[in-house]
Amino acid sequence: MLSHSVAILDACVLINILASGRAQEILTDSEYEVGICSVVSQESIYLRAADPNAPPDTVELDPFVNSKCLTVYGLSGKEEQSLYIDYAADLDDGEAMTLALAFSRGFTVATDDRKARRMFLEDTGDTTRLLSTPQILRTWSQVAGLPAGDVKNLLLEVSRRGRFSPRSDDPDFGWWSKAVL
Repeated sequence: MLSHSVAILDACVLINILASGRAQEILTDSEYEVGICSVVSQESIYLRAADPNAPPDTVELDPFVNSKCLTVYGLSGKEEQSLYIDYAADLDDGEAMTLALAFSRGFTVATDDRKARRMFLEDTGDTTRLLSTPQILRTWSQVAGLPAGDVKNLLLEVSRRGRFSPRSDDPDFGWWSKAVL
């Protein structure tokens, strides 16, 4: 089954989207059917609390899954299990399963991890099947017509609560930097 219309997120990209405070909108309005692998769905996901003196907030994924804007995928068949084992030799379990599913099923993968990105490109040679947090947020904010102030707040929340900012060699680094000024 090849489906470029499915984007499977690794844990870091999922956390960044959740940290934006607009996850429901981003996931619902995506041009992709958005999914995560079962390993990511079982991880405890935390975001920095809005109050810097409070403990981290635990994120529940069930509302996103129940509203059908996030699908959980598990491995099926020996090929996917073998791919998972191969990727797990070099990546953590969540990224390994994410890549195995994306490679096997023809999904688009969303990861900011350099090694995972490199491995996926080496195996597929298809840059159109690779997304990043900045790319997802830029595309969504443009399609949603967010005013500059809202884009700035969104990115600042991702930086603060998700502890993410793009590397200087990211294609969307300039957009991000300009938007948060």
